[in-house]
Amino acid sequence: MGGTVRQSDVDSFSAITAGMASLTPKQRSMLLVLSDYGEPATISVLSDMTGLHANSVRETLSVLVEYGLVRRARVPSASRGRPAWEYESSVPADLSVIMREFSTFARAVCAYLETTSATPVADAEKIGGLWGQRLAKDSSIALDGSEGSHEVREHPLARLRILFSTLGFGAVAGADDQSINLTVCPFSQDGQYPNPLTCAMHKGMISAMLAVLSSDKVDADLAANFPGAPCVISLAGEQMR
Repeated sequence: MGGTVRQSDVDSFSAITAGMASLTPKQRSMLLVLSDYGEPATISVLSDMTGLHANSVRETLSVLVEYGLVRRARVPSASRGRPAWEYESSVPADLSVIMREFSTFARAVCAYLETTSATPVADAEKIGGLWGQRLAKDSSIALDGSEGSHEVREHPLARLRILFSTLGFGAVAGADDQSINLTVCPFSQDGQYPNPLTCAMHKGMISAMLAVLSSDKVDADLAANFPGAPCVISLAGEQMR
C-alpha cells in the first residue's frame, strides 16, 4: 500500500506529506474527487461519481483514512439498515498550497539568520538537515530496499520524485539515472530567485533525508538554478536503479 504512515501518527506536515507521497494514482484520484466534492460523501455517492464498484471505492478510502488524509463519520440511516459512513478530505489535495504558506515562514527564518548568525549559510543547512531528518522519519521510504513495498524497492528514484512533486517542486527525471530535476520552486516569489539561505535549507533537507532513508549509503547535492533552469539533485553513493 505504500508507506507506513498511520492515522494516529499524522500530527505534522511532514507526516501528511509522506502519506500523500505514498499514494497510488488511484488513491490520489479519489482524494481529488473528495476534495473537489467539498462535502462528506458516502461510498454510494463516490461510486456513482467515479464509476467504480463500491468495493473498490471502499478499499481505496480505507487506505486514505489509514493515512489520515480522509476522515469518516457514521450517519444515521433513513431505514432500519446499518448506518452508512460518510467520507471527506481532511487535507488539501494539493499540498503546494501549504508549501506556499510555508515559504513565507522560510523567508522569515532567512531574515532572522541574516541579522543574527555569523555563519548563516551553515546554520541554514543545519535547519534544513533537521527538517530532512523529520521528513525521512515520517515517510519511511527506504532506498536500500530493506523496508517498504516492492514498488519502493524497484523504483526508489520514482518514489523520491513523487515525494518532491508532492512538496510542490515539480520533480522530473534528470539527464541520467542519478539525478532529479526540480522544475518549480515553491520558495520563489513572483518568479524571482529565492533567498540563497532558503536554497541552503533545501539542500540540507535533501541531503539529510537521503542519508537517513539510505542508511548513509546515498548522498545528494543540490545545484540551485531556478528560475533560469531547473534545480538539479545529484545523487552519489551506491548505484541507484
